[in-house]
Amino acid sequence: MGCLTNELSHIRAFRMLATLPLRPPAMFAKAAATLDLLSGGRFEARLGAGGFLDAAQATGASARTPGQSLESLEEAIVILRAWWGTTGVLRLRGHHYALEGARPGPRPAHPIGIWHGGAKPRALALTERKADGWAAPLMNYLPPIAAIGAQTVIDDAALPARRDPREIRRIDNVPGAFTTTAAARAQAEPVAATAAETSQ
Repeated sequence: MGCLTNELSHIRAFRMLATLPLRPPAMFAKAAATLDLLSGGRFEARLGAGGFLDAAQATGASARTPGQSLESLEEAIVILRAWWGTTGVLRLRGHHYALEGARPGPRPAHPIGIWHGGAKPRALALTERKADGWAAPLMNYLPPIAAIGAQTVIDDAALPARRDPREIRRIDNVPGAFTTTAAARAQAEPVAATAAETSQ
């Protein structure tokens, strides 16, 4: 699990990454809404198109190219938003997913934010078109300096998407643990220093 917060008194949580090729979007929507209700409106959805498609296929997911995986994620986001915001019967048909008279529920406790975790140009453009925010990959996969460049791609996609790039929230994905031990604090100091340098 990851977490994000606006205030220390209100922490929100999400999975490090929900790989949608492994989960039908309607089932993910149902589970996410349940977690949101149980947590008092603190669950957010961090989604990925599937960076390890061969591994996903080996566990039973449909075989998809990277491009098809992004297309399916875009369709999935439409389903998630419809599931969380509709009380009637849902009928949606896309190239990768379809709902044939599904009855959504439960309703989440708050409007669940959709955070995208992709970092390649096409994935970042999808973030601008469809997501509420961008949660950068772990720092060992995407160093802070590369994350700055990724945010420029998101900004550049704003005009064709007719969105203000300031609407897209962004967070870094810094590995670590909540602790009070001196050894753990010392280990965390280089990460804190890197984050401080990146923000300047």
